Amino acid sequence: MTARLFCALLCLHLPLAAAQALPGTLAAKPKATADKAGAQIDPASLSTLLEDKLAQTRRRVAALPPAEAAPPAGVTAPEWKEQRWLLEDMQRTLQLHKDALVNLGKTGRLRQETEQAATEWSGFTQPPPYEIGFVDDLGTQVRNKAQEANSVRIELELMTRLLADSRTELEKALQALRQAGEQAESVQDPAQPARWRLSLAELRKEYFEARAGMLDTSRRVQEEKIALLQAEQKLLQLKLSAASRASTFSAGARDASRAALAAEREKLDRQVQQSIATSQAALERRARLLAGQPAAATPEAAQGLRRELDVAQIEADYETAALRILRILQNLAASEEQVWELRFEEAARHDTLSLERSLQSVVQYMERLHLLRDHVRNESERIGARLADLRKRLAEWQPAYGDKALAGRELKASEKMEVVLRGAEAKIFQIESLLLNWQIATKAKIEGSTWKERAAGWYAAAAGLAGRTWQYELIAVEDKIEVEGREIVGKRSVTVGKAAKALVILSIGLAITTWLANRGRRRLLAWLPGRESAALLGVRLFSLAMVLGLVVFSLLAVNIPLTAFAFMGGALAIGIGFGAQNIINNFISGLILLVEKPIKLGDIVEVEGIRGRVSNIGSRCCLVSRADGVDMLIPNSSFLEKSVTNWTLSDRKLRFGVNVGVAYGAPLPEAMRLLRLAAHGNPAVLDNPAPEVQLEDFGDNAQVLRVEYWLDMAVSPDFRKVASEIRQAIGAAFAANGIEISFPQRDIHLDSRTPLQVEVVQQPGKTPA
Repeated sequence: MTARLFCALLCLHLPLAAAQALPGTLAAKPKATADKAGAQIDPASLSTLLEDKLAQTRRRVAALPPAEAAPPAGVTAPEWKEQRWLLEDMQRTLQLHKDALVNLGKTGRLRQETEQAATEWSGFTQPPPYEIGFVDDLGTQVRNKAQEANSVRIELELMTRLLADSRTELEKALQALRQAGEQAESVQDPAQPARWRLSLAELRKEYFEARAGMLDTSRRVQEEKIALLQAEQKLLQLKLSAASRASTFSAGARDASRAALAAEREKLDRQVQQSIATSQAALERRARLLAGQPAAATPEAAQGLRRELDVAQIEADYETAALRILRILQNLAASEEQVWELRFEEAARHDTLSLERSLQSVVQYMERLHLLRDHVRNESERIGARLADLRKRLAEWQPAYGDKALAGRELKASEKMEVVLRGAEAKIFQIESLLLNWQIATKAKIEGSTWKERAAGWYAAAAGLAGRTWQYELIAVEDKIEVEGREIVGKRSVTVGKAAKALVILSIGLAITTWLANRGRRRLLAWLPGRESAALLGVRLFSLAMVLGLVVFSLLAVNIPLTAFAFMGGALAIGIGFGAQNIINNFISGLILLVEKPIKLGDIVEVEGIRGRVSNIGSRCCLVSRADGVDMLIPNSSFLEKSVTNWTLSDRKLRFGVNVGVAYGAPLPEAMRLLRLAAHGNPAVLDNPAPEVQLEDFGDNAQVLRVEYWLDMAVSPDFRKVASEIRQAIGAAFAANGIEISFPQRDIHLDSRTPLQVEVVQQPGKTPA
């Protein structure tokens, strides 16, 4: 009984497997044991063995007594029936094995031909380009081959498990045969039941051997079929890759798809309008039933009204759900239009980045579509279960079930809902097929892309990154406008690109402003001699006005509202209060210096022991050139906050002096005259005021005379050179007139209380003079 149940289970699958049988080059001998079930023998020899075994089995089946004949003495009825069943099923098994062996050879040859065709294929006979419909058809074939291969793999797994179970049963049959043989050894009469059961055990063993051989060949058929499908898929993949690289989506094909989708959309719109009307009618009918419920005269009428109300509620719910599904179908139709438009745009692109982005979009859309598909499928299963229950109840209707007409109305509403759900499932499957074709074609195009297309993809990736960085929003600024007396508040984004454009405009403007300011400064200094501070002030104010104007212009040019300063006001105030305090202080101090003019260009000033000529009054500091050629940068605030000596504030004349020591006894009037002449003789010395000579002091060694003279610093800025020339003239005049310039004199006093000892010492190696 166990063997028959097992074989009956096998028979549910084997006819289909035999019908789809695929080639295998190896099979088992029908009479082999379990260990030899998978032995490799020649297919022709195996076919001959099967023919002989099948003919022998047919003769044995024909020699069986009629089914209604009584079993031999000592043999049970189940054993008698099992003998007939084993022979008949073994006959069918051998026939399946024979058919599978034939299919094994055919499919093997077909696989070899397909593999050779894939190896030798070099392109289409038709020249490119290839329409998108042709590419989609190839993609559909590739996908179908992959799905068919997966299905065959499942069958192969099932076949492998069945083969393992069959071998287990064969082991049991061999064990039972050994036990039956031991029991029959002690029996001499062939008519004894033990002898008959031994022949039955041998028949079981033969049957399971045949079953194991057939399953092994069928398993090899499935393996060969998988190899064939893979070869076919490889060939189709080659064609798809070539067609995808040279694909085109013509405007005519796009227009045709648009027209088909537009017709479908119109049909959906009509269905939606009809569903809206039906749903509204169902709701109105339910409302009327609710209004008439209190007026029911009898309990029977009230109960019937409640049943009517329940069915009306079900109809309204179904109509509402159907309307919702139709709305989903409308969205799906719009999505399908979008997919076709995106594919039309992608047809013009060849860089790998765009293709990879399209592939990502397809994957994301398919994920959402799968969720919708699962939802619709669950709804369809729920409605299907409800329909099955309603149909069963209507087929077996009983008065206790209630009103049959109301149940019929519910069945009709459920069937309508089922039709809508099936339409949704079909539409989802259609879009999934479209997306899968797009995905397969895009992958093929990416895999077959050239290095130029990959380089274009890298360039596009870099450009995309730069574009995203350019459009990155730094802040969002509030922008207010007044329209018809109402204040409208909006937001304007300040992006990296806007900020960069504003900085470029500002930089170019500042460069032009600096050039104009420098050129204007030189012109003004040449046109306004003596009014250098006014010229500098004008240039400084012009530069400031230009900078402010440039800031405003740069913001408005890139659509950044001026209210952006309101957002930066706090940070700007903190920056001025801490980091920029000294800068602003010096800038304002520079403006004050130019307005009040306490110092001017060319003035000789002294600040904290530093004396020099003012060479430039800048925005932050002044350039002071010392007499030794060192340039000092002094902050502008120092000229306002500290004591400053301006030697040329009122005019450019400065008084200098030279001191000379004359020996005591020299004629002072003559010496003073010579000093005055030496000063007058220098061309740099001013005549007005005239040089003056004074007796400065009576020193230890000389009479100190001082000649003081005035210089115009605008004409003779090097006062040290003038002093040197006057000193040289004084020396020459004194020498010519016999006046001695004194030098220090010292008296040496010796202690003479004791005589000084004088000794003459001869130097070594010298003869005394």
